[in-house]
Formats: sequence, C-alpha cells, structure tokens
Amino acid sequence: MLDFQFWSDRSWQSFNQSEQHALNTNFSQTPRPDSVNLGLREVKNFSQVHQGHAEQKNKSTGKLRWVRIKPPYQIDGGVQPHLPPLFHFCYEENGTWFPFNQEHQAELVSYAKSAPPPGQVVFYIRGQEYVLLGMDALVKDANAACMQVNVFTNRTRIVRIQSGPAPVVPAPAFSMGPARHSVRSVSGALGGGSHSSSGYGYNPRSSASASAPSSFSLSSAVFLVETANGRKHLSSHWADEIRRHWRMSPRPDQVPLSDGSLVENFQALECGSAVLRSRDGAQKLEVRLESQIGPGSLNLPNDLESEDQKVDLSSVGKYLSAQEQRRLPDSDKECSICSEDLVAAEKAPVPSWAAARFPSRAQAASVDDDGDVVMEEVHSTSAGSTSVASGPVYQLRCGHVYHTECLKKWFEQRASCPLCLKEFGKVVGTQPRTGSFQWHVDRTVQLPGHMGARGAIMILFEFPPGTDDAGRPYPGRREKGFLPNNCQGIIQLELFKVAFRRRVMFALSTSLTTGRFKPTFNIHIKTKPRGGAAQHGYPDNDYFQRSLDELKNVGISVADLPAGMDCST
Repeated sequence: MLDFQFWSDRSWQSFNQSEQHALNTNFSQTPRPDSVNLGLREVKNFSQVHQGHAEQKNKSTGKLRWVRIKPPYQIDGGVQPHLPPLFHFCYEENGTWFPFNQEHQAELVSYAKSAPPPGQVVFYIRGQEYVLLGMDALVKDANAACMQVNVFTNRTRIVRIQSGPAPVVPAPAFSMGPARHSVRSVSGALGGGSHSSSGYGYNPRSSASASAPSSFSLSSAVFLVETANGRKHLSSHWADEIRRHWRMSPRPDQVPLSDGSLVENFQALECGSAVLRSRDGAQKLEVRLESQIGPGSLNLPNDLESEDQKVDLSSVGKYLSAQEQRRLPDSDKECSICSEDLVAAEKAPVPSWAAARFPSRAQAASVDDDGDVVMEEVHSTSAGSTSVASGPVYQLRCGHVYHTECLKKWFEQRASCPLCLKEFGKVVGTQPRTGSFQWHVDRTVQLPGHMGARGAIMILFEFPPGTDDAGRPYPGRREKGFLPNNCQGIIQLELFKVAFRRRVMFALSTSLTTGRFKPTFNIHIKTKPRGGAAQHGYPDNDYFQRSLDELKNVGISVADLPAGMDCST
C-alpha cells in the first residue's frame, strides 16, 4: 500500500486511514482519475501524482497543498534507475559543485531510488519552496542533469548525481513558520486557489498594477504547437517550464525541457518564431494571452513606484575566495572606490575605514540563499575548487572587483558599477512626476502586420506643464499611441505600465529637433496606426524587439511582470 502525503506548511503529513484507502483504490484504477474527492478536500492532477504534479485543494478556502507518494516507493511496472551503490546530489554554483545538506540529501536519494522516480520533486529549505525537475530522466541516463528552481525567485541551478558518500554539510537553521510560496509557476494547472498561508503570500519584485488592479498575469498564457491535425495545447508541466524561463532575465534563446525536448529561438517567442523540438519533431511554438484588456489608467504621483534602489549583493555577482583573489591580474588588485589594495598578504583584504567592524572568520558563518550553511570558504566536491557565501572582496557580474564594504557604501548612493556604469538596481528616471497613462481596446482598428489581433490597444500619455526636480520648467505633452491587441501588444502594455511608474517611459531632456527642454520619448511608441516604421506606424516587424531592447536598457523585462495565479501576485 502506497503512503500518500500532503505538505502541511511545516512537514509532509500522511492522509488519514480512510483517505489512504480512497487514494490507493483510485490509484489502482485504469485509467487513473484526474481528480479524487475527499469530502471537504479534493486531490487534483491525481493521475500525475507519481510524477509530482498532484495537489490538494480545500473546497471552502481554495488553498492548495502539494501531494506526493512518500519515497522510496515501488509502482507496478515502474523502472528504477541504475545508480551507483553510494551516490549523492550536488548543485552547481559559478562552475563549482556543492553537496546538499544531509537532510535534503536523504530526501532526494529516496526519490531517486523510487520506481519510477518523479519528474518533479518539491522540497523546502527554511520554509521556502524549491522544485527539482527532470529526476525521471535518471531511468535512461544516471548522469542526466536535473534543474533546481527556487519558486520564490525563479533562480535555477543545475543538479547532478555524483558517486560516493555525501560530504557532511550541516543542516540549515529552519524557520518553523508557514512555508513562503510564490505563484504556481512550476506545477500543473491550478483551477484557482492559493498555496500561500494568509499573510505569507509572494510579493513580486514589482507589481505593475498595484495601484490600478488588473487581471493580467503571465499565468494566463497558453502555449500551442502546430501539428498535422491543427494546433494543440502543451501539457501543463511543459507550459509551466516554458513560462518560468519566459520570466528569466536575460531570457535564454534555448530552453531545455525536463523530458529532453528543446525550445529554440525562445527570444522570439511572442513573435511566433520559437520552435519546439521533441520526439514528435520540430513544431512551431505559439503563445497566446487570455487576459482581457479593459480600460484603465495610471495617475502620477499616486501610482509612482517606490524609488528604493537597494541592490542585493546575493544576485549581482559573487564573493571571491582567497584563492580567487590571489589569481586576480595586477590591474584588478586595487579597489577603485577607496584606491586601496584588494589583496593583502597576511590579513583579510578589508579597506582601512571598515576594518574595525568587519566580522572575524569565526563570525563569518552564514546561510546562503538556498539554506545551506557555509563558512567564509567552503570546499566543494571538485578537488581544488572553492566558493564563498560572504567575504571582504566582491566581483560584480560585469567582472569588476571591489571591497565588499566599499561596494555596499557605493550602492547606497547609486545602483551601477563604479567603472563601467552597468546598472544593477532598479532604474528610476527623470520622467515628470505628474501625469497620466490611459488605455482601452478598440476592436474596429486593425493594425497592418497584425491581422490576427483582436483590434488595437489605444494608449494615451499626458503630462501637464511643470518643473523638474531642479526647478527647471518644461511644457506639457500629450501623445497617443497604438499597440496590437495580441500577445506582443499586451506584453508591451504591461511593461509600459512598469516603465511609467518608474519614470523611465519618458525623460526630461532637450529635444534634438526643437531644442526645447521637454518630456521626450525614452521608450518609443507607435503614434500612427499606418505608414510603416518611417512614419512611426505599422507594419514594423522589428518594433516589438526594439521595444524590449529599449526597456531592457532601463532595467525592465518580462521578469518584472506578475507571474499570477492568485491575488497575492
């Protein structure tokens, strides 16, 4: 008899005896039902419970909890992977492999020893939800790579099996409060409801519709492929994998799926040029958004986004180990902020102004963002490789290296690299602080080049005369624009909302054509429905990609849009 369990916000709990009997009875049926009624609760996606996609829904509150079969388990006809007698799981970080801590190691090993192992494994570190995708591929290849996803941040890591016993890694200090969940970006379709406990919902990095409620979320996207018999919807777990990569910044051009399929030309997804290569061959991949665009508006200053530009060092680079510091070229061994040496021979390389308050090595134990306890320098399972979770020297993603304390002080004033000026925090522009952005759909307007669109999205920006932050006067401006009412236009509309609230949609500058100081386009819009690119109208095949590039230059991408599934997003 299989032991069915649900996640209780603290641990995996077994269903009661009568519920176990009902679940086992339904699991033995052919075909298995997709839903099992348990009175006040319902188990959804039950036919995929052995693949890790099932969830329990409370019928009165709509709350969702993951459901699993307690590992290791043996299902009739299931194949167990051919694995080494002793093995352990490691994750990759900056080219170095690290073992999971003992508690999670044992859990993952139990899943791997199941027959068959699930395609999706949910686990929790310090109350935070993670998903491991692709473990079922171990049946065909014991060296197959899996992918770990932090469901809250969408950060991904590659995970592999390594032979031999696992090195001892301390277990993390767990928060015993309710699990912190994000939206359902990795599992199957929800059918409504929330995984979050009250008060513990996911707060996204930016909420483009916080002040102007909107039904938009990326969860409304459906993915279709062209087949000989017409268009076919992708399965929910494939769609969720694609949706998660859609929100990555930068967006990858190729997306490997957990079953070995591959999405190519992914950066052109909204333009209809992406291709899915699977066992069925190459198929055109199309995305549609089922969000209904109603009339709406944003009004400044009420809808301005917070101008807090705090930079989180955990996401913009890495701390350098002592070994990595010694390998720095001579040209990089001086901190350009304080003009002092980065590498000191006998002591930790700390700027003189910060030496008194920098922690000792004994105090440097910390927990990384995935919950594993690490000291200042931690040895990996790869001989000679090291990585650190904190330390006095920090390398930004652009490659430039500084004292950690100097960089923290620098980021208090500006959110860019001191040398190359690459932006790492939220960009806040000079657009007037007072203005409005309005939109509505006109189905009678058809834009050339978008014949399949359901009309056009009419947009209007208005700024009254005013003065900038320095007191310099500027005239008012009123501009109307056109977007296709399809996936491209809806994505642009939502990104324009974010840009408007961050004051980067327009800028205050001197016009090159008139020489006047006034609101000028930062992100260009189509001001005419026709006439082509030369007349700022349609058709213009490259406009969508140019628009994404302009938005990217001010720090805005699809990753800033709500992933959706419940009101907490």
